[in-house]
Amino acid sequence: MINNNGNGLIEGGRHGITAGAANNTVSFTLSVTNQLNATIQGDNGSGMNIDGFNANEVVTIQNDGTITGNGVTGDGDGVDVDGIVNLTNTGVIQSLNAFSDVPGGASEGVTAGGGTITNSGTIEGDVAAGNVNAVGRGITLAGVDTSGTPEPIYADSVVTNSGFIKGQTDSAIVVLGAASGFTVTINNEAGGTIEGGGDTAAAIQTGADNDTLNNAGDVIADASGKAIDLGDGDDTLNITGGTIQGDISGGSGTNTCTIDPGAMHSFTYTGAISDFDSVEIKSGVVSFFGASTYTGTTTVSGGTLIAANSTGSATGSGPVQVTGGTLGGNGSIGGAVTIGGGSGSAALAPGAHSQHEATLTIQSSLTFQTGGTYLYTLQGHRQQLRGRRSHRERRHHRRRRHFNR
Repeated sequence: MINNNGNGLIEGGRHGITAGAANNTVSFTLSVTNQLNATIQGDNGSGMNIDGFNANEVVTIQNDGTITGNGVTGDGDGVDVDGIVNLTNTGVIQSLNAFSDVPGGASEGVTAGGGTITNSGTIEGDVAAGNVNAVGRGITLAGVDTSGTPEPIYADSVVTNSGFIKGQTDSAIVVLGAASGFTVTINNEAGGTIEGGGDTAAAIQTGADNDTLNNAGDVIADASGKAIDLGDGDDTLNITGGTIQGDISGGSGTNTCTIDPGAMHSFTYTGAISDFDSVEIKSGVVSFFGASTYTGTTTVSGGTLIAANSTGSATGSGPVQVTGGTLGGNGSIGGAVTIGGGSGSAALAPGAHSQHEATLTIQSSLTFQTGGTYLYTLQGHRQQLRGRRSHRERRHHRRRRHFNR
């Protein structure tokens, strides 16, 4: 057990703290507490470097102060645990740089073989100006990589963030290695920010295992334009609020997305959604401004979906089923649309939410089933219907038609 009390300094010429298991058969545990205003600092390595081989190593860290690593002539991470970590951070964990003489180095705020990371402070990976052989990454979850290829993670892993996680020139959170059979859950809570950097990496990049991402905070893609890439495996994305700046990919596997900001709340998304088998709107006012390419079904079971795109299809190429909410907007929808057929009331209302003149273009078939309602308006006494697939409504005299079988 290591306790670094307030105003204490643990500083090493290489790592601030270094320890680890002797071999892959022994169990190794370590507990480190770094109190408020205390510092653990590695001058030419990691703030904490705990070597290990597998899940036999379990390291518990409570950081309320500052932990920094700085690789001047070698690798440098804030916290490097080769086994399982249970980390709670309210302070700052940062890697300032990692030296590599060939491309492929990584300066990581936290890297671990799996476990639990709860952050309400700052976790950040940076590189020095001019360093083109390493990337700055926030959190890496992967087994040890002494062979050059990261091993799969060693345990079910959970990252919960209400603070700030950033990769300066790479992902804020990345999961590496082959499929392990374990799961990864990322909870970005209200007030939390996850920000990526660089030209190619997604802000959140998961791997081959089954992943769940619950977002109520902010996810920000920088130059790459990629906010979330869920990789391989069967993945679930739940959005209850916040903002997502950048494209969203479900990756391969069977992937589902649920958007549920709550009644009287809204979620506006301007990027593109791809590679999902289903997207469901459950509550609130959800606006899609981007051109998406996913092929799965879009279900509006509650709330309102506004198609506000100017190109492509707001809902990809798959069918749209409105079973208990409202579909509206002045954009375009590529797949077949069905209104009704569920247990609740369902409506097609191009001017929904804004109550302004709107033209919603449906590029495929439109079907009304039991419980389906078309809300439209008249200018004077003339109904405005442009062809079979384009519906226009104006703010004058509202009319309601029910379709029952």
